[in-house]
Amino acid sequence: MKHMIAAFVIALGMSLPAKAQVSFGYDSTRVYSIRVNGFEILTGGGVYLIGSQSGNDNPTTNYSSVDSNGRVMTNGGPSFRLSFWVKGPNVLGFIAEVGPVSVLPIAEMNMAFDFHKQLFSTFAFSGNRYYLNRSTSPINYPSGSQVNYSSIPQIHKIFQNGVLLGMAGEANTKAATQWGAATGSLATIRVNVFSATRYRSMDFTNHFGTNNIALGFRTLNVGETARVEGEIVVTPRQGTNSWTFQAETDLSHQIGRREGDGWSVNVLDTPGRYITYGPYTTVITPGSRTATFRLMLDNVTADNNRILTIDVFDAATGSIRAIRNITRRQFTSAFQYQDFDLSFTASAGQRLEFRTFWHGGSYVRQDYVRVR
Repeated sequence: MKHMIAAFVIALGMSLPAKAQVSFGYDSTRVYSIRVNGFEILTGGGVYLIGSQSGNDNPTTNYSSVDSNGRVMTNGGPSFRLSFWVKGPNVLGFIAEVGPVSVLPIAEMNMAFDFHKQLFSTFAFSGNRYYLNRSTSPINYPSGSQVNYSSIPQIHKIFQNGVLLGMAGEANTKAATQWGAATGSLATIRVNVFSATRYRSMDFTNHFGTNNIALGFRTLNVGETARVEGEIVVTPRQGTNSWTFQAETDLSHQIGRREGDGWSVNVLDTPGRYITYGPYTTVITPGSRTATFRLMLDNVTADNNRILTIDVFDAATGSIRAIRNITRRQFTSAFQYQDFDLSFTASAGQRLEFRTFWHGGSYVRQDYVRVR
C-alpha cells in the first residue's frame, strides 16, 4: 500500500492544511516522493536499495528494490525489507534489511538517496576526511563543512545495453559515518544512521542524473544480512530560492568542450550553434525571476560585433520568455567572467531552457546560469 502523508498532520494531529510544508510518499519498495512547499526534491529511484553482483553499475543488470514486488529485488536479487514511518514534523524514519543472501555473493549493495541535481549543490557529513573515486589519498575535511558536488570529478562511465548514458564520480568516507546531508535551494536533507550491520561507508555521488547520498554495505556473502536503521530529516530553507546550472555538467551542448570550470568554444569552431541549452527544468518556482549567465571573452576591444544571444526558452510551449544580444564591447575585461541578466516570469508547467547561442568571432567560456 502506498502512503502520501503530510508530516505535520501525522505528528501534530492537525487537520490537513491547504499546503503542507513537507510531505512524504512511500511504499514497500522505496520513498518515491519528498515535497517541499509542493516541489518534488527526489529524482531517479527516490530512496531505495540498489546492488550489483559484479560491482559494475549497469542499469540493465543491477539489483533494485524499485519495480520489485517489495520482497525480492529485481533481476534475481536477494530478499529485502524496507519500512518507512513518519516520526514527527519533517522527519521520516526507516529500516532497510537485505538478505540473507541465498545463492551468490553480492559485491555492492547500497541504500541510495537520489536528489534532484538542480536543487542540491553541496554535501556535508560527520567525518573528517573523504576519498575521490576510490583514491587511497584522503582529502582532509572539517566535520560538517560544505563541499560542492560539482568538485567531484566524473570519471566513471555508466552504460545500458552498450550505450553510454553518462558519467559519474563519487566521494567516499571509507568509514561508517553517522550522518550525511545535502543542501540546496529548497532544503537541507540530513540522513542520520542510528544502528547498522555491515554498514561500510557513506558515498556522495556527482551523477549525470542526480546528486546523491548512499549508505554503502560491505560485500555480502551467502548467508549474510545487512541492516540499517535511521531517519531522513527535511529542513526547508527560508528566503528567495536559487538554482544554479553548471555549463559543463548540467546543460547540453551543440558545440565546444569542457575547459576548467566551464564550457568553451574558440574561433576554429563552427559558429551558429548553441554553446549551452537545456536543462528542460520544471523546478523553478513560479514568479518574477532573473537568469544570470556568467560568461567571458578573450578579446573585448577588437570590434563591437554581436558575439552571443542568450535566452530563456519554454520547451513546453515552444516560446521564448526573454532574449538578449551581447556584443563584444559589453564585456569590460578580457578573460574575466562577467554576469549578464535576463528577467522573466516563471509559471507552473514550464520546461525551461537557458540557452547561449554563439555567432562566432571570439573565444567564449561559460561558467553557469543562476536563477533567482
